[in-house]
Amino acid sequence: VVQMLPVSIVTNALVDGYEEAPYSVTLAAVGGSWSYSWDPVTGQLPNGVAWDAASATLSGTIAASAAVSSPYTLTFTVRDTAGATASTTAS
Repeated sequence: VVQMLPVSIVTNALVDGYEEAPYSVTLAAVGGSWSYSWDPVTGQLPNGVAWDAASATLSGTIAASAAVSSPYTLTFTVRDTAGATASTTAS
């Protein structure tokens, strides 16, 4: 009997971003039943940055006023085809 590891998010932290600079980070998951779907991100994104659940990517150009609300705390949730979920919170 092969035991499958539960789904988990392996991206532990987000890379630092800077105002008026391009930003991109892709989250990754392992375990569970392939394939994965990502829920909408919870928390306030910096102006100019968007979440693409299809590719699990945060990207965009961070707005000049983004530091006013920094740090940003975001929660990401992934689900596998069996319906199991894993979440992580990152700043």
